[in-house]
Amino acid sequence: MRASNELRRDLLALRRHLWFVIVVLVVALAAAVASLFIAPAGNEASFRARVSVFSLAPLAEPNTLATVPTTDDFARLSTSPEALEKTIQALSRQGVNVTPDDLAGKLSARARRGQNAIDFTVKTDDSDLSLKIARAWSQVFAELAPAKAPDLERQAAGGYQVQLERAQTQLEQKRQALTYLGVATLPGETGASPQAQFSALAATYQAKTEALAQREVERSDIQNTLDTLRAAVESRTYLSTAQLRLLLAGVLPADTDLGQTLTAAQAIAALELRLTALDGSLAALRQEVQGLEATLNQRSASVQQATAELQAAEQNYEAASRIAQSYELVAQQLTVSVAVLKGPHAAREGVLDWTARLAAAAAFAAVVGVLGALALEQISRRGSRAAPTATRRPTPQPLSRNPSPPAGVRLTKLRPNAPQPGKRKAWERPMQFSATGLAILLLVGVLGTMSRRQRSRHRREGRGNL
Repeated sequence: MRASNELRRDLLALRRHLWFVIVVLVVALAAAVASLFIAPAGNEASFRARVSVFSLAPLAEPNTLATVPTTDDFARLSTSPEALEKTIQALSRQGVNVTPDDLAGKLSARARRGQNAIDFTVKTDDSDLSLKIARAWSQVFAELAPAKAPDLERQAAGGYQVQLERAQTQLEQKRQALTYLGVATLPGETGASPQAQFSALAATYQAKTEALAQREVERSDIQNTLDTLRAAVESRTYLSTAQLRLLLAGVLPADTDLGQTLTAAQAIAALELRLTALDGSLAALRQEVQGLEATLNQRSASVQQATAELQAAEQNYEAASRIAQSYELVAQQLTVSVAVLKGPHAAREGVLDWTARLAAAAAFAAVVGVLGALALEQISRRGSRAAPTATRRPTPQPLSRNPSPPAGVRLTKLRPNAPQPGKRKAWERPMQFSATGLAILLLVGVLGTMSRRQRSRHRREGRGNL
C-alpha cells in the first residue's frame, strides 16, 4: 500500500512538472539533429578478402619450425609501395589521378585474427571515389598476393639464410686457419708464406736429425777405437806408427795433424780430444732438435684442433645449407589464393545511424527529465514546508443576530494557509526557469563534447583526403 502511494505521488509529480521533461526532450533531439549536420561521417568504401596459403613441410631437420607468411604480412603487402603504384596505374586508366602519398593516407588494411581474412578500408570525402579506389585496390591485391608470396616466404625464413651465411663465413675462417698452419697451400704463395715457412722448418728438423745421428755414429766409432787402444796399452801390445795411423784413419778427420812419429799414448790423447768436441756439439745439436720437435708437435696439435674445428664447421654449413635449400623449395612451391568475401561497397551513413542517435538522445533526455522533475518536486515540497505561517485573521462576526445565511448564499470556511486556486508562489517560477536552464546547459555541454570528439575522430580518419 505504501509503495503504491509513493508511485502515485511520483506520477503526480511528473504530471505536475511534465513541461520540464518535454523541454529537455526537445532540446536533446534538436542537439542530436544538429550534431548529425555539424559532424557528418566521411564516405568510406571497404571490402574483405580471405588469404589461403598452401605450402609443403620443410624437408630439413626434424626440429625445424615451419614458417609461412601470415595475414599481417599480406596486410602490409597491400599498402606497400609496389601495391600503391599498381593501384595508381589502375586508377589512372579510369581517369583518377592521385599521388602515392595521398593514396597511402586513404588506405588501411587490418588483419582479422584467427580468420585468415583482411578488412580493407578506403576513406575519402567522395563515396564514388572511395568505391573506385576500393575496386582497383581489390584487383591489385588479388594479383599481387600470389605473385609476392614466395618473396614473403623467403623473408619469413630469412633467419635460416642468415645462419647459412654465418656458417659459410665460419667455414672459410677455419680453412684459412689450416692454411696458415701450413697444411694447405694457397695459389700464388711464395717466399715467406706459411706453407714455405713450414716446409723450411720441416727441412731444418730433418737435417738436424740426420746430423745428430751421424755425430752419434762418429762418437760411437771413436769410443770403440779408444777402448781398443786402451786395451792394447794395458795388455802391453806393441803397435807401430803405421798401425796406429791405419787405426785412426777412419775415425779422426783427415786434416788431423798427428806428427811424424805416433805412439799409442798420442793416439789415445787425440781420440779423447775428438770425443770431447763431439760431446759438446752433440749436446747443442740435441737441444736444437728438441726445440724443433716441440715446435712441430705444437703445430701438430694446432693442426689437429683446426682440423676438428673445420670438420665441425663443414657439418654446420652442410646442415644450414640443407635447411636453406628446403625453405627455398617451400618458397618455390608456395601457392596463395585470394577469395573476396565481401566485394567493394560504399559504407554511407544511413537511416539506422540517424535512428540510433535520435533514440540515444531521447533516452538520455527522458532520464534527465524524469530526474529533474522529481528534483523540482522535492524542492517545491521543501519550499512549502519552510514558508512562514500567515497571520490569523479575526473571525468575522455576523451583522445580525440571525446565524443562518440568506437564501441561496453558501458560506465558505476560510483556512488561513490555503493558497488561492490557480495562483503560484512567487518563488516557483524562477525555480522552474533555473532548473530548465541548467538542464539545457547540461545537455548542450554533453552533446557538444560528443560532437567535438566525433569531429576530431573523422578529422583523423579523413586526413589526407582529396
